[in-house]
Amino acid sequence: MQPLATLVALLALIGAACSSDEEPAAEPGDGSVAGESEVAGDGDAADPAAETAGTPAPSPGCGAELAVEAGESTVDLQSGGLDRWFVQYVPAAHDGVEPVPLVLDLHGYMEGASIHTAMSDMRALGEQEGFAVVTPQGTGEIAYWNAARVEDLPDDVEFIAAVLDDVGQRLCIDENRVYVTGLSNGAMMTSLLICDLSDRIAAAAPVAGVAAIPECDPERPVPTVAFHGTEDQFVTFDGSLGEGAMTLPVNEDTERLAALAEAIKPIPEAVATIAERNGCGPDFEETQVSEHVRLRAFAGCPEGAEVLLYIVEGGGHAWPGSEVNGLIESITGPTTFEIDANEVMWEFFEAHPLS
Repeated sequence: MQPLATLVALLALIGAACSSDEEPAAEPGDGSVAGESEVAGDGDAADPAAETAGTPAPSPGCGAELAVEAGESTVDLQSGGLDRWFVQYVPAAHDGVEPVPLVLDLHGYMEGASIHTAMSDMRALGEQEGFAVVTPQGTGEIAYWNAARVEDLPDDVEFIAAVLDDVGQRLCIDENRVYVTGLSNGAMMTSLLICDLSDRIAAAAPVAGVAAIPECDPERPVPTVAFHGTEDQFVTFDGSLGEGAMTLPVNEDTERLAALAEAIKPIPEAVATIAERNGCGPDFEETQVSEHVRLRAFAGCPEGAEVLLYIVEGGGHAWPGSEVNGLIESITGPTTFEIDANEVMWEFFEAHPLS
């Protein structure tokens, strides 16, 4: 259990040290954007701004003249009879009149929202690009997401829908540009949301935990870009919970998430399942984005339903480009800085509004 104790201590220190940090997002590696454009584009790379130039869908909070301060705050709400909460980041660009995009950023197992805001540091890019960020908190003393749809555990799809309703009432959000990402168990929850909340999620980016959710019947195909390291010892590239996951604590509730085992497939297979569901063909093209990063792009996808997988050779259970992840490599394994997941997924998100 020594690795677990070390991880908990490091996460606590990181939370204290990073809670007030407002460092700008790291610059992406040269290969990240070029690689995506080369494989996923139709000839010349599309201009994301042009892709999103259509009419926005303003949420009820637009023009409501509500007093909303820019910056980070914690918001409480009730869902399923439970007291729930989320961390909200409002960029300075939010004026309450012009709708801004929203990124849902879901924490990993045991990590919690407060730590994850530092882990992904999506706030910095949100400030730079003018989108709001919401980081919801799972349930339980060991924070988790019910990505397995266990019936008498909290319904986290219902909770996320309630979060979107609440944020849309208080902020001016473009409901055609609501995106979701998440780490580990948060990536599994992301995979569930593209099944069960596809009418509200424009695009998705699961990190280190994309899952092939069974009984998935989305109302529309959700374009998806996934990231995974080949040496992940928590959610292995070959499709199992690794030895790192075996060191994590469990309780009566989280033990029941064993039902997720059905959804944990080899990562290429899980992403291929999403691609097939989106109407893509079985073939794909691969491009070497950088020394240790390959981009797999599935062929034949309908327009607006693209599926990509960034494979990090030698990468651990990590968020590419995360300085915080780099501090705990002794626990999570190597973090690549050859690409920046935030920059890559935001470019993908910009090109995929809800239509």
